Amino acid sequence: MNLSIFSLRAQPEDADRISFKDSNLKPTVKRSMWAYLELALISTGMIWTGLPLFFGSMYRRSVHANNLELYVVDLDGGYIGSNVTRMIMDIPITQTTPLWHEQSGFDTVDEVKDWVRINTWGALVINPGASKRLDDALNNGADYDATQALTVIPSSGRHPVAEMLFVESSLTSAAYSVNQQFALAQVNSYNSLEPSSELNYAALFNPLLYTTTDASPSGFSNAAVLTTFATLTCVLCTIAFAILWKLTTFSFFQRVRFRDLYIMWLVIFLGLALFLSLNISFAILAYRGPNYNDLALTYTGATFFKIWFAIAAEALALGLWLFNWFLFLPPHFLAWPSIATVITDVVSCMGCPELAPKFYSIMYATPAYNAGHIVMYVVSGAYPENGKCAGILIAEIVATGLALSVSIWFRQFFILRGITDAHGFYRGYIYFHSTVPYYKDVAANANGQIESGNLQNESTLSANHYSYQNPSSDPNDIEISDCDSDNVSLRAGNLGV
Repeated sequence: MNLSIFSLRAQPEDADRISFKDSNLKPTVKRSMWAYLELALISTGMIWTGLPLFFGSMYRRSVHANNLELYVVDLDGGYIGSNVTRMIMDIPITQTTPLWHEQSGFDTVDEVKDWVRINTWGALVINPGASKRLDDALNNGADYDATQALTVIPSSGRHPVAEMLFVESSLTSAAYSVNQQFALAQVNSYNSLEPSSELNYAALFNPLLYTTTDASPSGFSNAAVLTTFATLTCVLCTIAFAILWKLTTFSFFQRVRFRDLYIMWLVIFLGLALFLSLNISFAILAYRGPNYNDLALTYTGATFFKIWFAIAAEALALGLWLFNWFLFLPPHFLAWPSIATVITDVVSCMGCPELAPKFYSIMYATPAYNAGHIVMYVVSGAYPENGKCAGILIAEIVATGLALSVSIWFRQFFILRGITDAHGFYRGYIYFHSTVPYYKDVAANANGQIESGNLQNESTLSANHYSYQNPSSDPNDIEISDCDSDNVSLRAGNLGV
């Protein structure tokens, strides 16, 4: 088998090529090295833009825990309810713990659960009849289930990361603390009394345990990264399409009308958003299943379409946003809006605005945060703010869509005047190459042609006016050239009369 085609020593076409060391390549190599150095400096700036943006959102987030609010709800109405409420409200206020508030007006744990799902992060409930059950156990020796005293209600669907790191731990820590304090006070009070033979010692030493019921269970363990990776895959695929379209549509901007270009890009990005979000929705359905477990909400057809359209709105807003940047920026700057967009939207999914510095309040406006909020509500029923989130997404789509009309107009303007080339390099850059002549050169050439044409016309006219024949031997033989086509002739003596 002939393997010469794979030889590293020479290729058949190398006969007419030069060595890399050839002096003729030095200008090209030098020019390329400067371009690569420029790109390295730009990349450094991109890294120091993206990573601090990510790390800053996670920096000392525990000191912002007091932006989260938890509630203690007394459904008992007895001495357990009053004492536990006092203990909770006496917890020292620090930056690293959520703020506690007292809430009333409920009759059952289910009512509290619904209120938590809609309004807040979590609650600690003193169950109805807790004092009566403990009295029966201490005085009559009745059976006692300490876990019936308290109920811890987190709402994990609101923000799985914040709930896991701060809310659930604060709720369980408070329940454990009040159990210890209450048991110690109870033991001290019974030491001064005569022991009863019917005393339930388990109730004496361990009176207040808890059960946990999630107000908005997401139903699967990877809920914390569901919207994060949905956003990441969506943005990365959109970037690939946007770069391809920027580099391959030069002829469109040359030949197609502005109005048609604008409508075309809107339709294309809408179709791309629906396509990508459809695949993401199918992936979520394939993993989670219609009935993943008995805690989660049932995954219905309506659930599928809600997730599809929420992610489609996010994809459309992000796609239009990125393409606005790509139409203006040369290739070596395309990573900057890409990195900034990816990091910002990923942070808004994984991070929690309440646990970040004030600068990161921008998370509330990102497409990923609002679409993710809708998705988590659809999946878990937590913190319904669909109207506000949908309104923000629609406003961003409208704004980026209007901005796209301006971007397309300028892109076409620059192409038709030879200011930018197919890749997006601007005139003057070392890699700029455009088949469209520069508009200033065209104007200069046109002016030059006009001036040369005027000079030529003037010389021709002068020759027509003042041309004469060489004097002949006959002095009376005079020839006068008349440039006007009239009936005046000096030779014939006809003066037009």
